[in-house]
Amino acid sequence: MKKPALAALLSLLATLPLAAQETPTPASSEKQRAARERIRPYDKDGDGKLSDEEKAAAKNYMRERGEQPERRKQMLKRFDKDGDGKLSDAERSEMEKAREQFGANREKRQAEILKRFDKDGDGQLNDAERAEAEKAREEMQKKRRGKERGA
Repeated sequence: MKKPALAALLSLLATLPLAAQETPTPASSEKQRAARERIRPYDKDGDGKLSDEEKAAAKNYMRERGEQPERRKQMLKRFDKDGDGKLSDAERSEMEKAREQFGANREKRQAEILKRFDKDGDGQLNDAERAEAEKAREEMQKKRRGKERGA
């Protein structure tokens, strides 16, 4: 009598992780989608994951562009109100609010990018269109950096 009940309980417990995975929250789904979008330029085989080789290439690319230290400087310049070189809880909270707002506008920006660079009109960017969009983004960032340094 106890064995069938135990087997049923174990069976039920085994399905709980699957049930939790089947119903992602909208926030987790959005985070997953955003993560996929961030890795897409580096995911050369298109499997939705970065292999060790792809991760190394992405890190090298960011390092060569100086993206991380430059980005940190920009964040501090924008959000470090007391000028101590670090973000307090209140400053970090302000930064998170700005990130959320930036994320909320992501779909609109993506639609604008698609409209501008989707030359063949198929609703997605092929490799050539993506390269053109990336080149335009890099040029825009260079201009922005030049203005920041000149200001």
